[in-house]
Amino acid sequence: MSAQATAEQQQAVQKFVQDFQSALAPARLANTHENGVVLEAERQRLRLPMTIEGMVKVVNSVLFENKLTWVVEPEKLKSRKVNTAIQNKNDAAKSQDAFAAKKRVGETADSQKAADEVSIKQAKSLIAGYTPTKTTPRGQVIDYADQTRAQEQWTKAMNQAVTGKQNLQSWVTALAEAIQQRYAAIERASERL
Repeated sequence: MSAQATAEQQQAVQKFVQDFQSALAPARLANTHENGVVLEAERQRLRLPMTIEGMVKVVNSVLFENKLTWVVEPEKLKSRKVNTAIQNKNDAAKSQDAFAAKKRVGETADSQKAADEVSIKQAKSLIAGYTPTKTTPRGQVIDYADQTRAQEQWTKAMNQAVTGKQNLQSWVTALAEAIQQRYAAIERASERL
């Protein structure tokens, strides 16, 4: 090969590169080995001819894959990056809002569960502590029959309240009032005797 043929080939390649860059204008590809490798591999994959039109198709096929280095990015790529950034920001905000809402629901459920556990413990303590008395010739004695009946009744009602998902805090307050009323009724009955 003569030096003149080599010089002509180099000029042809330079002209091709200039025409190719002009076809991409106002965008401008960086003149790097990596860009050349990516473009040639994609051109061969797509089986396109080594023409300006063919190379523009190659660029368009890999444009959004971040495989090319640009001196000046094409408008399509810039606008997509902006839209993606906005979308990512909106998605992140929605994701944070959804997470915060789920966290609040979880915290509320946890605090309700803890309050319910305390209420069940209080109810069991109130029921177990119920010790009615009656007056007999020997004096005051525990009325075991009344105690057993009442404890069974209240335990059954508590289990129904738990399975029915009632407000256990209110239920325990009502239970305490019912027990006090029962004691008061026993007291009134013993005064009549």
